[in-house]
Amino acid sequence: MKMETKFKGFDRIGNLDYEQRTFVCEVCQNNCDVTEIKIEGGKLFYGDRCERYSGIGKDVETNLPDLFKEREEMLMSYHKKWVERAQKIGIARGGFFNELFPLWASFFNELGFNIALSQKTNKKIIKSGLEKATAEFCYPIKVSFGHYDDLNGKADYIFAPDIIEMYCSKFQEDREVRDTGWDKSSSCPYLQNIGFVISRTVNSRNIINPHISFKQSKKQTVQELCDAFKSVGVNISKPRIRRAFDSAEGNYFEFKDRLRQRGEKALKDMEKDKGIVIIGRPYSSYDSAMNLNLARKIRSYGFLVIPQDFLPFPREDLSKRWVNEFAIQGQHILSTASIIKEKGLNAVYLDYFGCGPNSFLKEFFAKEVERPFLTLQIDEHTADAGLVTRLEAFLESII
Repeated sequence: MKMETKFKGFDRIGNLDYEQRTFVCEVCQNNCDVTEIKIEGGKLFYGDRCERYSGIGKDVETNLPDLFKEREEMLMSYHKKWVERAQKIGIARGGFFNELFPLWASFFNELGFNIALSQKTNKKIIKSGLEKATAEFCYPIKVSFGHYDDLNGKADYIFAPDIIEMYCSKFQEDREVRDTGWDKSSSCPYLQNIGFVISRTVNSRNIINPHISFKQSKKQTVQELCDAFKSVGVNISKPRIRRAFDSAEGNYFEFKDRLRQRGEKALKDMEKDKGIVIIGRPYSSYDSAMNLNLARKIRSYGFLVIPQDFLPFPREDLSKRWVNEFAIQGQHILSTASIIKEKGLNAVYLDYFGCGPNSFLKEFFAKEVERPFLTLQIDEHTADAGLVTRLEAFLESII
């Protein structure tokens, strides 16, 4: 069967006249350098991260829900309205932000603080992070430095916790609850100390830097928060902090339940073989600037793009099988692999140069998922063109 092609032929291309110019797009703070090429039959663009120009004519009409946009809206629903004359707490959109913002937003709102956020990740934030990073960290941690630097002058205090261990969870009646007996909850080694490093890097004295292990009792967590407040001269009674934390913890688990409930509905309505899960660590898999709008790109090809934490709980506790994977995010990724296999979904795995744990985790994931998936390595040098080429080839192979 003959297929129509738009290729003009090598001989004709060599003789075509064209004009080229470069301009700065100022629609957002990325300020992308966009190249425009005028040629017979139209214009070509490249260099815009969001595909505002280069995506013209590429998008297809789709009724598929934008689950990543919905997740962002659910996350930010815990950011309450500004209260006049209240003190401001700065929270960076890096590290555990995409997981724990409902917890900390609810906590500080309950204590009567306003919350000042760093800007969404953009070209300026990335550049600042690369300049401020004190060592050759992985890309997400470098960007976190930029977020913390952006908070300077925006808040009375900057909240920069060290999260040693995340919530240890178990599932009861399809609901996630706290479980202090689970032992695979360690966080990334960098995130265990990022607040400590930031407090000695960012030019601000009013940094609240608690060292928190959610595996410990709630009493210990509350005491650590009390001590962190006192270290910057903020005196809040322990009973008040305890009440605020109890309320915040309830909102945190409510948020996670909302994500899964929305995911279950989306899976029921999904067309067969048209679901793709983006796998990765939440500080980049849910940050559209860091992953080059990956979810939007995939959705434009007619696939339902599913956030990792929208999937249901696995039937089996995989931590008993992968006993040497001590990181909570690694265990979540392996659990997701079992659901992908069970539901017949596809996966795009986000990786980063400089992430030692991922070099092992990716192999564990491949053994657990037992089906082909696409791996994309992203850092500050990754360009759209290479990513799109690999993505298109993968999507063609699974249609």
